Amino acid sequence: IACRSIACNAPPTPTVTSSGNNICSGTQVTINASGGTNVTYRVYTQASGGTSIGTTPLSVSPTTTTTYYVEADDNNNPGCVSARGSVTVTVVQPPANVGAISGPTAPCVGASNYSISAVNGATSYSWAVSGGGNVTSTTTSANVNWTTAGGPYTITVTATNSCGNKTATLAVNVLGSVANVNAT
Repeated sequence: IACRSIACNAPPTPTVTSSGNNICSGTQVTINASGGTNVTYRVYTQASGGTSIGTTPLSVSPTTTTTYYVEADDNNNPGCVSARGSVTVTVVQPPANVGAISGPTAPCVGASNYSISAVNGATSYSWAVSGGGNVTSTTTSANVNWTTAGGPYTITVTATNSCGNKTATLAVNVLGSVANVNAT
């Protein structure tokens, strides 16, 4: 029996792609690779070493931003592998919780200002009132023009991004205006 040595001419480093990026937590994407012939592309979550999590095309559903590494394994010379190429799938989380709304809870008819602290991860804000007035704003502060005494009315602010939204509310009772009061 004669032994022979087979030289390893490593396949080229694969070009790695993802079917999506800037995805919401748990969204499924497919990891693919290209650039070699007669190879099997093995996917890892480590830059070197580790255990393969599968071969391409591989469907994954990351919940945090994850870099996937792919090496090409020569089918004619198993174990003869390329350097690893990579792709990072960025996972966008929903906005953080909205803090308390600051502003008067017993305003008089007329204009009142309300605000919240900036919400981590929010890309837009919307404000609404359940009745008794109207609101103008698309930022972390709002002006409410109370037109009708009564209540309870609710002020709602919603912080939104591409992966969800969070809401805060504040109950308000609007006081009627006092007219023609004479001090004696």
